[in-house]
Amino acid sequence: SNPSDFGLPAMASVMHVFSQRARGDIARPLSCFFHLAPWCKPSPKMQAPGDTRAIASRRISTSLTTCTKSGIIDWAWFAEACAGIGGARGHGQATSQTQECLGLVLISTPLAESRLRTLWAASQTHVLADGAANRLFHECADLIPDIIVGDFDSAEARVVQAYRALGVDVRDLSHDQNSTDLEKALQAASQSGCKRIIVAGQFAGVAGRLDHTFGIANALHRHTDLQIAVVGNDSFMCLLRSGEHRLLVPRAELRPHCGLVPLGEPCKRISTKGLQWDMEDSSMEFGCLVSVCNRVHPSQGGVVQVKTESPVLWMCTLPRSEVAPSQIVASKIHHSSGPANAAAQPKAPMVYNLGVIVPPFALECLQATGAPLWEAFHEHPFVQQATSGELDPLCFEHYQNEEVAFSSAYADAAALLAIQCGDRGDKEFFLRSARSCLHAVDGIRGELCHSANFEHESFQQRDQTTMTTDAFTHFLRVSSTKAEHPVEVAAALAPTVLLYIEGGFRVLEKLGGRVPDDHRYAAWLRLYTDPSWLEYCNDFLARLQRLASEANDSQRDSARQLFVQCVEHEVDFWQQAMDRPRQPVKS
Repeated sequence: SNPSDFGLPAMASVMHVFSQRARGDIARPLSCFFHLAPWCKPSPKMQAPGDTRAIASRRISTSLTTCTKSGIIDWAWFAEACAGIGGARGHGQATSQTQECLGLVLISTPLAESRLRTLWAASQTHVLADGAANRLFHECADLIPDIIVGDFDSAEARVVQAYRALGVDVRDLSHDQNSTDLEKALQAASQSGCKRIIVAGQFAGVAGRLDHTFGIANALHRHTDLQIAVVGNDSFMCLLRSGEHRLLVPRAELRPHCGLVPLGEPCKRISTKGLQWDMEDSSMEFGCLVSVCNRVHPSQGGVVQVKTESPVLWMCTLPRSEVAPSQIVASKIHHSSGPANAAAQPKAPMVYNLGVIVPPFALECLQATGAPLWEAFHEHPFVQQATSGELDPLCFEHYQNEEVAFSSAYADAAALLAIQCGDRGDKEFFLRSARSCLHAVDGIRGELCHSANFEHESFQQRDQTTMTTDAFTHFLRVSSTKAEHPVEVAAALAPTVLLYIEGGFRVLEKLGGRVPDDHRYAAWLRLYTDPSWLEYCNDFLARLQRLASEANDSQRDSARQLFVQCVEHEVDFWQQAMDRPRQPVKS
């Protein structure tokens, strides 16, 4: 089986069974397998991956002074980077937790563009491992790395030449065949001053290459002087060397699967806190106990503490569902929306349940919106009844007919935003957004007429729309034509994207993970629970963040206000579908 289908912890469980059988003569070939891949105690003929324990110990002692706080090795920087919190390129800043340089190493396996751009923006040094140059060049041509390194058996010659012409440091190490391209890239990042490094790309047995997964684990073991986190679209892992560690796990409330397995040698003593099945002074080795198919316990808020006497590999799935196969970070923003004066009683804090990567500026917009208004959208009777299938079809017909006018205005605003953007990638993205907005509405109507006994005549553009719709479309047109900076237009459009993707995530939770085929509104619900919608949302927010970084304070303030106003219009749009009146809203 492909380990990416069930996660590295489960793969380690299979290896554990193999190791138990390898103790007997009936499974001598399996014993040879573990001789070649010494995740357990190394044989006399083969040392543990990496250097000897003495050298590793010296490395650890020299790096603890820069990578620990009060003796605890903290990994919160990784969660910060995945959330887009960190220093911008060229500003000499690092994550909020440390002033050290954060390095990003890209490997040649697939990775969602939104994930890549978020990690890129949070890091200061960018290194490509050989074939990763091809992927970056063809998919994100606007991102220019600092270093390309490897034996260049995968990178296209024209790609390497193009990057060299741009001033990229190209290091041909084809003479060294005793180290992998990843190890070469880690060495280059380390030489650039990075003590914390994120390796980005799918790694759990991609395309059947389980040997690459072992090679990555070996690279971690060989660089115990560095803090290295490996992240893909659906999982991450890191090597926890001897000592105390504090990990921060995204979306702990979903109880993601995790595992701890010894790497290179048995672990004589390990204790954990924050897991469903914690260990207390336990020992681990292949053939005996390994911690697999464990889960993160939500009671600790995603904080997992590990104290170990030997290197162990920490593996954790990132929350997966039909709506969010590439989800990594879901931000929890506690926001009291009560009056600012201390005497006022603030309302209960709100946890935004977003299944997307939310950059800092989007978080600011969410905080400006506040919990009550945000929840008014998701808890509206229209949404609840549509989810349960109890919504009056006449209300839904009314909503769809008003949606025609809204979609046209939204497409116009997206097209105008594309004109205002200076970056070609942004222009193409927002032009595609305008086109997709119009096509999505037509597609939903066709499916609804086919599957839910709606008549085509039920969905038609009327000569007159409600005053609620008029106010919303007027808001979009004014925002897109009067804006001083593109970030204002993007912020006015962003709530529609965020609200619906979160709404889709909530729908899936309520329906048990899937939309039933016989659901009256299945076509409409599935649009917002489709993985492609999540990827679109992530790309949109990444571009919003970049535009915000180019704007001044006044323009960002205006953008936040437009974001809030759009949420207000969205809530009113639900209500007019329930009431079907011609009543105005605030403009």
